[in-house]
Amino acid sequence: MSFVSASSPECIDLENEEKEEVSKPLTSLQEILEWEKFVTPFQVESLQMRTEFSVRGSSFHCHSSKSSDWKHLELNTEDVPKTLVCHDMKGGYIEDRYIDGTETPDAYRFFHWAGIDTFVYFSHKLLTIPPPVWITAGHIHGVKVLGTLITEWDEGEIFWNMLLSNEKKRVSCVQKMVEICEKFGFDGYLLNVENKIPENDVPKLVKFVEELQEALHKKLPNSELVWYDSVISNGKLKWQNELNELNKLFFDACDGMLLNYPWREEHLERSAAAAGPARARDVYAGVDVFGRGSFGGGGFGAADALRAARRLGLSAALFAPGWTHEALGGGAHFACNEHLFWARLRPHLHVRGPARLPLRTSFCQGFGRRGRASWGRAPACPAARPWFHLGRQRLQPSVASCLDGRCTPQPERPPPPDPDAAQPPPPQPQSAPSCGGANRGCVQHFEADAFDGGGCLQVRRAQDEDDDGLSLHRLFVCDLKSQSGRLVVVYAVKGVPCDTPCSERRSAELRLALVLRDSPSAEPRMMWVNDCNGHQVQRTSDGSSWEPFNSKTPQTSWQVWEYSVPVRGHVVEIIAGLPPGCKAALIGWLEITDAGPEEICDMSKNARENHSKCTKTNVH
Repeated sequence: MSFVSASSPECIDLENEEKEEVSKPLTSLQEILEWEKFVTPFQVESLQMRTEFSVRGSSFHCHSSKSSDWKHLELNTEDVPKTLVCHDMKGGYIEDRYIDGTETPDAYRFFHWAGIDTFVYFSHKLLTIPPPVWITAGHIHGVKVLGTLITEWDEGEIFWNMLLSNEKKRVSCVQKMVEICEKFGFDGYLLNVENKIPENDVPKLVKFVEELQEALHKKLPNSELVWYDSVISNGKLKWQNELNELNKLFFDACDGMLLNYPWREEHLERSAAAAGPARARDVYAGVDVFGRGSFGGGGFGAADALRAARRLGLSAALFAPGWTHEALGGGAHFACNEHLFWARLRPHLHVRGPARLPLRTSFCQGFGRRGRASWGRAPACPAARPWFHLGRQRLQPSVASCLDGRCTPQPERPPPPDPDAAQPPPPQPQSAPSCGGANRGCVQHFEADAFDGGGCLQVRRAQDEDDDGLSLHRLFVCDLKSQSGRLVVVYAVKGVPCDTPCSERRSAELRLALVLRDSPSAEPRMMWVNDCNGHQVQRTSDGSSWEPFNSKTPQTSWQVWEYSVPVRGHVVEIIAGLPPGCKAALIGWLEITDAGPEEICDMSKNARENHSKCTKTNVH
């Protein structure tokens, strides 16, 4: 995975960027058939590896001081239902269409990637090509990103009449759709045929679906083709709200079916029976977050729909979860509402994380209000402007924030300073948001500071936790294997104002632990990175690597530490720990790489001895 280097612009000058460079859909059959594969695609990240196991959200604690809380059952991802998000917001192609970003930091962003498997970018245009910013954001989290082919009403009938009446056009359309996928770097399609089809053309439509699936899998092994519950075997547009003998021919021709939203539990029971045990997880129970007849009534009631689907082993598709932004409003309370919404869903999700080294993240969510920091340096231009660019989002935590009744997220933005005040007032605890709760999220994005990008991660002790103990917070579920037997861990930490007296020095003493497992059946053990050989570092002037910290030329108020950690087995979790007496700390950078042969040879005898003293604690 690539990441933004220090040579990147520290200020985004949107006035000089070419705003016409935008992502667009294709709106006619002619456009699809005439699309040329030599068109220069926009650069996106490739699909990253995820853990082959998942963790049930209901067993996944955010924070604890008890080692027993870190034990959980790892489930094979092939045995658990999936979660699909279908992003439909204001017709699509809004702020996210700009390749170089915009100056709208309050635009909708998504960051709960760890709990989903597939992301569909939806619009009511004929062929929706996902904007590259969404493809990159999904792919760095190992989530497939699909486009959409949708036909509706009279225009849809005309489209299919032209396509299915000509075998050459049908074959060419399949080829072009696969080439478009391949060139733009996304992973398949949702097929939504919301118009009637002549009955004698239904076999041709099924053939089209079969050929498209086969061609996608041949070119893109990780691709996915999902059919929306709409047309039935006689060609009529008749939503079934279930999988049955009338629409199963389309289900059999592709990778899955998204059921229409107004289903009831008996529909799901019949769907599970029709799919059979082998393919039950290929049935997605549609959940319209805006309601519109959906089980549970939409909104925060979407969790009830997921619960019903999971009871039968079915997957679920959340349609328009941007409801938290579009209906409840963006601004200061968006993140709070987003956390509350996904917290209700979390018990029914299966969480996965990164499974390939190197792991690098600044925790930036793809926006900033004060320009863009670069390796701890503030933006160079004096009038740094806000920005929004999901393609600059970095790996997000597996647990964004805990909401178990003990802590809830706060609005991210502190109140603006009073320019007329003689001196700034002392920091005050933020008031509770209207969306509920009186405490603060334990692990959540912090936009008032950044090491690289537009924000960082805040780790905060829960209000009911004893200040005298070590407060542990889960950052990532993962499956990282060192080939050399040693990892190099770099992280940047900084103190934040606390609710009670707490020095910045103590805040900056945040500790980091790796949870290791020798085999799936072995007991996990926790290794404290800070007990291994380490030293303070800073970024080199060219931004290419790290060098020993020079106190005479400090670059930043962030403290950056590098540790050399001997490991045996797989790293399955990454944990942050707040020391006794400390309420909170910021993490602006986390980097884990496999040590190369040169680094191993450069280790002094003393360093190797220090390595052997790394603390390991079995998790009981």
